Amino acid sequence: MATPKRMQITIETHRVFIIRRHLSSRLWCQECRRETEVLHLGDVQAITGITHQILRDAAGTQGWHVSQDHDGSTLICLETMR
Repeated sequence: MATPKRMQITIETHRVFIIRRHLSSRLWCQECRRETEVLHLGDVQAITGITHQILRDAAGTQGWHVSQDHDGSTLICLETMR
């Protein structure tokens, strides 16, 4: 009696966000030590639909570079979100 063959199928999905230039700004990232593209936390929330609190928690666990703008709003370095 022949042994039945087994097939395994793996499906990988990726989500890609295309961010228009007018949403991002070029500013100095203290941690990268260079000028990078940054997004305001509110814009990241609008793009992804994820709440501020979850984004702040993710920034800590994912190692995103987070800084404050001169008006106190939170900025996230796009170089670290790749």
